[in-house]
Amino acid sequence: MINSAMSPHFPAPLTRPICNFLTQETFTLVPLATNFCDPESYAQIVSICNQPLIYNTLFAERLGGHPYAQADAERFVAWAHQGWQAGTHFVFLILTPQQTIAGTIDIRSNCLASAEIGYWMSAEHPGVMTNAVKALCRIASQSGYRGLFALVREMNTKSAGVLLRAGFHEAGREERRNRAYRRFVLRLDPIGKGTCS
Repeated sequence: MINSAMSPHFPAPLTRPICNFLTQETFTLVPLATNFCDPESYAQIVSICNQPLIYNTLFAERLGGHPYAQADAERFVAWAHQGWQAGTHFVFLILTPQQTIAGTIDIRSNCLASAEIGYWMSAEHPGVMTNAVKALCRIASQSGYRGLFALVREMNTKSAGVLLRAGFHEAGREERRNRAYRRFVLRLDPIGKGTCS
């Protein structure tokens, strides 16, 4: 049973505009908390998750070298729905101005003291992820989180750059499943304004 006093209280509405730094287009951050059965949307997730950087970083080992398939996308979406329903983890979609999927970003626990975030973004939409992370930081701060962290593989310099631009600082190394990661942390303002703006 979730202890509501120790769980995040998300502000409403949760939809947030995100400016593409390079094109000035407006993308949108929306919670992945409702029914999701559009075949085209699943196809968009599959296409992005098979892009080389995302696939090699997140899925190659997990999938044994097999391509990311629609069944994987369906499991991801079901996991996202379960998180919102149970109040345990919180996945957001990043939508293009045309309302197609460009990426996702999530808070991976309801631990207010320090929760991990994760994300992926299509290579077709550079200039968005830093502002998406900043938007997520503001939501987290307003919801009661006091700190966030992210783990980044050594080879993933783009992701490290996103976090540094969003106000995180590097705080050493961490090993998980026999892999070394760079750890980035961000302390959030306890009064709800957040340190990333």
